[in-house]
Amino acid sequence: NPTTSNPTTSNPTKNPTSDPTAHPTTAEPSNDPTSSPTTPEPTKNPTKSPTLSPTFDPTLSPSLNPTTKNPTIAPTPSPSTKPTNSPTSDPTSQPSPSPVTPTDTTIKVELLLDDYPEETSWSIIDTCEGGGEIVSGENYTVAGEAVSVEVTVPPSRFMMNIIDTFGDGVCCNHGQGKYEVFMDGLLVADGDEFDAMESHFFGNCGDGPQTQKPTGEPTTNATPRPSSAPVPASFDALVGTPACNDIQSICSTAGTSLLDKKEVWGELNPPNTLDNCADGTAGSYLTDESVESVTVVATDSAGNSVEGILSAGGFAKIKAVVYAWNNGAGSYVDFFKTSDIVSPNWVPLNSGTSPVGQGGLVDVESPAFQLSNTAAIQAVRVGIRFQGSQSPCPTGGYDENDDLVFKVDMTSASDAVMVAVAPPVTASTSSSQEAIDCPAMVEDRCLEATGCYWGRPNASNRNRVRRNENKSCHEL
Repeated sequence: NPTTSNPTTSNPTKNPTSDPTAHPTTAEPSNDPTSSPTTPEPTKNPTKSPTLSPTFDPTLSPSLNPTTKNPTIAPTPSPSTKPTNSPTSDPTSQPSPSPVTPTDTTIKVELLLDDYPEETSWSIIDTCEGGGEIVSGENYTVAGEAVSVEVTVPPSRFMMNIIDTFGDGVCCNHGQGKYEVFMDGLLVADGDEFDAMESHFFGNCGDGPQTQKPTGEPTTNATPRPSSAPVPASFDALVGTPACNDIQSICSTAGTSLLDKKEVWGELNPPNTLDNCADGTAGSYLTDESVESVTVVATDSAGNSVEGILSAGGFAKIKAVVYAWNNGAGSYVDFFKTSDIVSPNWVPLNSGTSPVGQGGLVDVESPAFQLSNTAAIQAVRVGIRFQGSQSPCPTGGYDENDDLVFKVDMTSASDAVMVAVAPPVTASTSSSQEAIDCPAMVEDRCLEATGCYWGRPNASNRNRVRRNENKSCHEL
């Protein structure tokens, strides 16, 4: 047995083990073991978890790859408690990616009810494209109660409607009620003495008669009050128009959106007429003529509100909200009634010779008229037209007609005294037209207009339309 020429120790053991270790400390021992081990006795049981208390002294050999190019020389002992007196003068070059949206509008309704709270209901409607009812109130039961309602909505043009089913407002025969509407803290509408309904408009799109003083307690023989708040009109497929199926003091589409727009702009259930009278197809919504809501309310022969319901042989008047083009000088409203909803014979209630005289959304109303004493179901029509002559169904491109069907009480029909009323005097077309703004018209409207022509300015009749360039609307 030869011996090694390179013994691992100068003093080999005299009693070597008979069996080598079954668990060597390393699979590949070094050929050149260190002469200066770090510890005379390496640990037999190394820890499996790192220390919970790391050293407080930094390493003497910092990293060759620091995490920042400009490390602080000494950390601050405590954060500053005062803001800097010299803010940066250069704004950020990267503005926030979040879009800036218009500030919402806060609408607040303050309502003080009268002695008959069940008669009062109200609503606020967003009248702009895609709008609708945003808040409402009804079914009140506590006399003299103060009601406050607040909503936050995007800016728009709004319509406030308040209805009193008895037709005497919320003041002052039976209590001292009132209402106020605020938009962003500013008073935009208020009232107390009115008839059956009152409307106010406020805001913008794209950004939105009095009763007498108290005279004592009502007589014991007064007409009974309606039993509940009126039910708004709903679409009746059998007649093809909005209708009220209960006998009430008022029948209205206000707040229902049933008559918003014309057919070409997306009106619900068009054409909303008993005889299929169609709307014109020209124009744009809330720029050109349209009928927005129709209401019929019980009155006396002078048009004053009465304590009662719509009755055969009684009187009523029509209230409507329409949209008139530009300044309203060329927009005309016509009112009609009929007692035959199957084959309507439309009776005019006004002359149709006076323009609306105001642009945008406008409240209009008819004279008082007498309801038929032979029909339990009757109807009214409201039409708006651009110039032209009064007709139950005008054919102008900017014209629209809408009907409303309602029921009347027939209890006293046989006792009703029908009053002969002279038909309204209708002026000729030429004499009824007021001066209108020809240069403001687009081509379609200009071609319909009386007193305007579409062509080149200051040209002879022969040469006005010979060429296409520089055409516009001009006065004749």
